[in-house]
Amino acid sequence: MAGYGWGIAHDIASRKRLPFAKPPLMLVMVASHITAILRLALKSPRFPLPRWLQLVFLVLAPLSFATMLYSLLFEIPLRKAWLERGHMDELVTDGTYALARHPGVIWYTCWVVFTALAARSWRLLAAAPILVAGDVGHVAFQERAVLTREFGEAYREYQRSTPFVVPTRASVRNFLDGLRRDANA
Repeated sequence: MAGYGWGIAHDIASRKRLPFAKPPLMLVMVASHITAILRLALKSPRFPLPRWLQLVFLVLAPLSFATMLYSLLFEIPLRKAWLERGHMDELVTDGTYALARHPGVIWYTCWVVFTALAARSWRLLAAAPILVAGDVGHVAFQERAVLTREFGEAYREYQRSTPFVVPTRASVRNFLDGLRRDANA
């Protein structure tokens, strides 16, 4: 849970425009999450799972992690959002951000659950709802303390048009339409 505290500290540093604080806070936040999940996955009693299914999750877990990194570090430019002074000057609403306002939560949830299943870890599987709730709480904090203040009416419009973390049929359609537009461009 410490990772969420470091994440909130990073958000506050972003809001207060403290660029010197952002890189170390981001590093500690990421390291905290990875360390906690690996410890839960590796130091746990195992549950039975067919080998072929475990192999499926061994593929899906890193794919989910990679997709999370893509959403958080590439669709939102790493340097502007996470490392430099302030926050973004342009709201990202396309790509995976057409699915939900916080697609990182989707991929984080998949990563945690798929890692638990790949490792056959009772502890990580039991901790998954708490970890996901912490992530949802963190992005709810971001919405209230950072994003609505940073982007104003543009963000409020995005809130009206795009779901918080759970995609809807309409948001999936918007996402797929965006993929088609990008493929035809």
